[in-house]
Amino acid sequence: DAELELLQGVADVASVAVVNARHMAELERRKHEAERMLEIARTLVASLDDRQVLRGIVDAALELLDADGSTVWLLEESGARVGAAGGEASPPEGALFPLEGEIIRILVEERESLIVEDVASSRLLSPALRRRFRAVSGVFVPLVAGERVIGALSAGSNRSGHFAPADARLLQRLAGTAPLAPPTPPPHPG
Repeated sequence: DAELELLQGVADVASVAVVNARHMAELERRKHEAERMLEIARTLVASLDDRQVLRGIVDAALELLDADGSTVWLLEESGARVGAAGGEASPPEGALFPLEGEIIRILVEERESLIVEDVASSRLLSPALRRRFRAVSGVFVPLVAGERVIGALSAGSNRSGHFAPADARLLQRLAGTAPLAPPTPPPHPG
């Protein structure tokens, strides 16, 4: 009986140690995220170059989400243009995609994040985007300047189901660090 109680006590202590180790790992991950976000904010404040700002956000998304690609999409009248991209699972910078599919309604009208576990079979994405996205799974968040959605920030992975809601929240925080001005409308002839 005494040996059983001793073993139970050792098991209880080991269980607490495992739980504490998990908590410490999570705290360390969050500390790294916070440090990286601060570094990005400092870089963005020091830069007035929108391309450098977008590139910094893409690089941070690749690192923090362990992603295979990240893209900043900028809305234009003719579609969504790739403003900055990085990683093997991103479309080329400058590529233009048509504004179609349920994803546009979710990101632009509802201003909601979207996780796509399997890009190839998702009906939320337009056929053109499914063909050219280059990733197996993805997460998309709106990019807002002032009161307007001016585009989106996405991350892609070559692994199915790679992204979780916590990744969408982190990507949204990254998108919120972009000190971008909304595009100014062309002057009216007068």
